[in-house]
Amino acid sequence: MALKEIFCQDRAIDLLQRAFASDKWAHAYIFAGPEGVGKFKTACEWAKLLLCTDPIVEDGFADSCGSCQSCRLFETGSNPDFNHVYKELLEYTKDNKDKKTPVDLPIDVIREFLIAKVSTRPTLCRRKVFVVSEAERLNASSQNCLLKVLEEPPGYCSIVLLCTRLEKLLPTIKSRCQTVRFGPIDEGRTVEKLQGMGVAGEQSRYFARLAQGSLGAACKWAQLELAGADLYEIKKRLLGSLARYE
Repeated sequence: MALKEIFCQDRAIDLLQRAFASDKWAHAYIFAGPEGVGKFKTACEWAKLLLCTDPIVEDGFADSCGSCQSCRLFETGSNPDFNHVYKELLEYTKDNKDKKTPVDLPIDVIREFLIAKVSTRPTLCRRKVFVVSEAERLNASSQNCLLKVLEEPPGYCSIVLLCTRLEKLLPTIKSRCQTVRFGPIDEGRTVEKLQGMGVAGEQSRYFARLAQGSLGAACKWAQLELAGADLYEIKKRLLGSLARYE
């Protein structure tokens, strides 16, 4: 995938493009919006572009080249300068082996997989990028720990927080980040996407409406349907049963 292929988030992509063109990208971003609208994919492609050693610019639009060593390693999930931070990493921290996945994003994960790594210079690229999933799950201790990095980040570092509920973040966190908003995907565009996957017209409209702007959720249901789950038929039978009792 490439940054230009991100679906229906033109405003967010344009903001990032202008930042890259002026070489004034923020040291910290909050990608805010509902689940399943492309925040994580955009963050990954943005990181890939920042780490690319030979970015391509066509008609004023910058994208990663896809062929340099950085891009190749990124595609295999082994670029040493890209770090994805998420709560499930807790079991890999020094003192929490085999611990169950927490509800919150704990401070131990932030300390070991972000704070400790920010201070070391990039290994391969000019920059380092950290993407934090479910930032709304950062508890107070985790946010205060992260705040220290956001106040005085190294010049080579960029941090992207993915968040579905901005009100869960401390005002001090939000004030030190640039917020990029991601909106729900238009139902018509979702229908087009699902039909392109091979989902029938009536079914694609049903899943698009049910997803309420979340392309990710709609695609997951479509994949289940194509795999033989018969979700749409089950829905019809349930509605038929309810109608008989009215």
